[in-house]
Amino acid sequence: MGRVALLTGASSGIGRELAKELAIRRYDLVLVSRRRNVLEGLAEELRDRYGVNAWPIDHDLSDLGRINELVDRIIPHAYRD
Repeated sequence: MGRVALLTGASSGIGRELAKELAIRRYDLVLVSRRRNVLEGLAEELRDRYGVNAWPIDHDLSDLGRINELVDRIIPHAYRD
């Protein structure tokens, strides 16, 4: 298994730029943000341009009660062979 990075706020700004930098360094990426459509576009771009795996997960991190739900959604992506 390669390296996997989890990025929150990945749909814009620093999160988006960090996703690109990590993709250049061949990290597979779990991209988290509230804006699913933007994440899907970014994931596709990173897959096509850098040949990495990128999984978009739409989730609102302001709801702390749903953190376990997010973890449950991330685990299958982080442990793929």
